[in-house]
Amino acid sequence: IRSSRWGGNKIELSNIPAGGYTVFLYVWEDNNPEIYSVSVNGQLVLTDYNSGTAGHWEKLGPWYTSASDGRIVISSRGGAANFSGV
Repeated sequence: IRSSRWGGNKIELSNIPAGGYTVFLYVWEDNNPEIYSVSVNGQLVLTDYNSGTAGHWEKLGPWYTSASDGRIVISSRGGAANFSGV
């Protein structure tokens, strides 16, 4: 993995056509385990996720949401999350 968003993340996808969407999130750990929660469009979809040891990566989801206002927002709260793909 070459790039990521690190920390308390908030990723906003904009100009999304109205409709229903299936969301997946790729995460990884570069050093020590972190515990965090993930929300999609303000709805908690994953609580107290443990990122694992260095080198661990995972595809999280699927989560179902809509983009009625033209956007999808994915955020984390808690430990330092490494987001690498949506």
